Amino acid sequence: MSMADKLAIVMALTGVSPVPGANNQMDMPPPAAVVTIAGQNGGNIRAHVSRVIDYDAAGTRVRVTGTCISACALILALPPDRICVGPGARFGFHQPVKGLTGTMAITDIGDAITDVYPPFVQQWLKSRYGGLPSGKPQIMGYDVLRQHYATCP
Repeated sequence: MSMADKLAIVMALTGVSPVPGANNQMDMPPPAAVVTIAGQNGGNIRAHVSRVIDYDAAGTRVRVTGTCISACALILALPPDRICVGPGARFGFHQPVKGLTGTMAITDIGDAITDVYPPFVQQWLKSRYGGLPSGKPQIMGYDVLRQHYATCP
C-alpha cells in the first residue's frame, strides 16, 4: 500500500478527505524546497496529515533538528531520502487522544498511524511498547534515527 493510501486511511478515520493544500493553519512550515522542524509538539492529526501530503506533492525536503512529537511524527511517512536528522532530533510517539483533556486513546486511528511509519519505527515501537504507547510520548532519539536517515548538513 502506498504512503498516500495509508495517509488517506488516517484521514478517513478522522473524518476528512486528504486534499493537498487544504490546511495552512498550523505551526508546521508551509511546503518549500527545504523546511526545518526544530521544536514541534504535534496537534491536530488531520492538519499534520494534510501538511505531509502537501510536502510530498511539493517534493519538500525536511530537516529535523529538534523535537517532533505526536502528530508531527507523521512526517516520517515521507520517503527517507527526503528527511535528514541533526544531533538534536527526537521523535515522540503515543496513541492519539480525543479532545482537549487527552484522556481517551483512539486505538483505531493509532493503528492506522502506525502503518504510516517506516518499518524500523514500527519495530522499535512494537519491541519496546507492544505498539503505539498510550499516555506520555515515548522518545526515539538521534542515536536510532541516524541509522536510518542522513545527518543534516
